[in-house]
Order: sequence, then structure tokens, then C-alpha cells
Amino acid sequence: MSVAAIPRVLHVTEALGGGVQSAIAHFVDQTPGAEHTIYGRVRDGEETKTPAGAATIPHTGSFLDFSRGLRRVIAEVDPVAVHFHSSLAGALRPFAGGARVIYSPHCFAFRRSDVSGLQRTVFRTVERLMGRFTDGIVAVSPYEAEDAARFVAPSKVSIVSNLAPIDTFEPAPVHGRRVVTVGRIAPQKDPGFFAEVARNTPDTLFTWVGDGDATARRQLEDAGVEVTGWQSPDQIDATLRKSDLYLHTAAWEASPMSLVEALAVGLPVVCREEPSLRSLGYLCVEDSPARVATTVQSFFDDAPVAHQVTERAAAVVESLRHIPSGERLMHAYLGDTEVTK
Repeated sequence: MSVAAIPRVLHVTEALGGGVQSAIAHFVDQTPGAEHTIYGRVRDGEETKTPAGAATIPHTGSFLDFSRGLRRVIAEVDPVAVHFHSSLAGALRPFAGGARVIYSPHCFAFRRSDVSGLQRTVFRTVERLMGRFTDGIVAVSPYEAEDAARFVAPSKVSIVSNLAPIDTFEPAPVHGRRVVTVGRIAPQKDPGFFAEVARNTPDTLFTWVGDGDATARRQLEDAGVEVTGWQSPDQIDATLRKSDLYLHTAAWEASPMSLVEALAVGLPVVCREEPSLRSLGYLCVEDSPARVATTVQSFFDDAPVAHQVTERAAAVVESLRHIPSGERLMHAYLGDTEVTK
């Protein structure tokens, strides 16, 4: 395949929306030297927005139809690289034609804790098989990079920060006792854990930005959590700016864009224990709603704890902003190929 003066990159995701959409937008922003097209299957209830500098080919049918359409889209776009996002889309790697195959798991499926050990073994086996069709894996944390190196040569693994350009962490003004999280109400985000933290933290307003499983939503609301439903990016930004602390209680994770968005507006972050987030320097608390609730309570009531949480957020920004994301992405997209001038 010949390489055009401006290399074309095709992003493929079966779950266009939420954090994956934000991550793709960040990758597009970090590589302005490439021409980006997004082939995405739209998820119900989530607003999609094409990032500046990209084009979107949306799909609203089944995953099978989405898969069948991939060859047609590749023929139309003629990309130098196809960047697959998330495990399900990643299973389509063998169909990338002659393009370079880049893969971002956005948390490997075998890290899920809501499935059986046998299912996790199957997911791990699939990743091992797919490794032979992969030219590069873009990981978002050192922990995820260690996982990736089990399936491809370590030289094919790049750690790319999903941190938007932030020079320094500027703590937001305190509004009261407002705790917020953003995401789909689904097993990965563990709304039950968040609800239990809310029950154990008196005199504090907890807000969940997003929607999803109706039963889990009622569980949150029964615990006194305000559930906003889906919001636009501008609305999410406004909600974050009215809050004092971002609480992340996901049961498994890689490095969600919601944490980056919180840091960008000056919100300190507290996370439930998660090795990928710990490897990035986030403040992680023992995997217990009671212990997390104690930390949240102390953030509002104990100045030294508040200082510690804020300083940790500043340290995360300082460490991540030095990762040369754009250069690493372009190298992954182009490999050793020289761009024709």
C-alpha cells in the first residue's frame, strides 16, 4: 500500500460514545499530521460528536452488519493504519487488509470481574491469537502495557497518555460537599459500590452523570445519589465545575477519559483500588466502600487529607503531561515507513 503525503488513519469502534469517543478525539488531536476517519457503531442514548480534524462513518445496525461493512469502509478510506478501539472491535483485526493494525483495548476484557474465570480465559486466549495480526498496541498505563506485552513483542507496545494538554493542575474552588462521577450505569462502573459509599458519607451530595441499567439507577437514587441521565460534553463540563471531588469506583479499568476531564477542571480524584490507575499515580483506596467513604469524609473534614488528595492529582498531571503521545502515535501508525513528501 502506498503512503499518501498525509497518512490516512481509520479508527474502528463498535461502541462509539462515552470514554471511547473521548479517547479517539484525543488521539486525533495529538496527531494533526494524519487524516482521521472514524467508523463507529453508535450506542443507544449517547451523544456522538465528530472531533475537529476527523470524519465519521456511523453505523446503527448489528455488530454483524458492522463487521461486514468494515471491508467496504477500508476500501473507501484506503488507510495506512487501522486503529481498533476496545476488545470487541479488536476481534476484527484480521480484516484490516494491507494496512498496519493498531489496537487500543481500553481495558482488556479479561480484566472484567463480572464474568466467570472460564470466560476470562477465553478472552485472554483470543487476545493471544489476535496478537499475530497486530502491528502495535497502544496502552494507556504501565500496567496495561505489561498486559499487552504478553501478546505482542514489547517493542510493539506504546504507552500513550490520554491526558489532554494541561500545563499544571489548578485546584477548583470549593463549593461545599459535592462528589461526582461520570459514566454508564453498568457493572464495570459498579454503581452499587458508589451507592454504598454515598450511604456511608453523611451531609454530602453525590451525583452520577450518565444512565444505563434501570435497576442499578434505582439503587443509586435509593442511596440519595442524584442521577442526571446522559449529558452533552458541555453539560458534563458544567457539572464537574460545580463539584468538589471526583470519585471513581469502577471494578475494573484502564485509564478513563472521565478522570482526565476531572483533572482538567481542577477536581481532585479519589479512586477505588485498581492496579492500572495506581500505576498512573492516582490516589487509590482499599477496595471497600467503608474505607473509600472514610477517605471522602476526611477530604472534606481534614485539611491534611484534602492537601494530600490535591497534591496527588497535581502529581498525576505533572507525570502524564511529559509522555510524548503524538510522536508515539505517529510512529505506531507509520512504523518505519517514510511519508512521501
